[in-house]
Amino acid sequence: MPYVHLTTNKNLSDNEKVDIKNYIIDAIQVIPGKGISNTMVQIDNAYMFFKQDDAKCIFIDLRAYKKQEEIHKQEFINKMCEYLKEKLGIEKEFIYFNILELDSWVTNGLIK
Repeated sequence: MPYVHLTTNKNLSDNEKVDIKNYIIDAIQVIPGKGISNTMVQIDNAYMFFKQDDAKCIFIDLRAYKKQEEIHKQEFINKMCEYLKEKLGIEKEFIYFNILELDSWVTNGLIK
């Protein structure tokens, strides 16, 4: 199950958050075994200072169970950067990712 946490200093409407969530769930499918049935998404507006006091930026934390191939992670990153540039006007230089691949994951009260 991937967990995607997107934090931005750009004020997002509820409709924008829903659109982003839907896009994340679509884009995550480039990673084998990931999709709508097992993806958790959190989107937050926050005070973030980055490079310039008015620079709009985004930090995306992706946590996934087991190591994924670099090509699939890069495809997800590319899709997200293109989408966030098109929809929110945020350039790639202001979009950061953290990818954490976990050896164990708990679901239904059981360690996998």
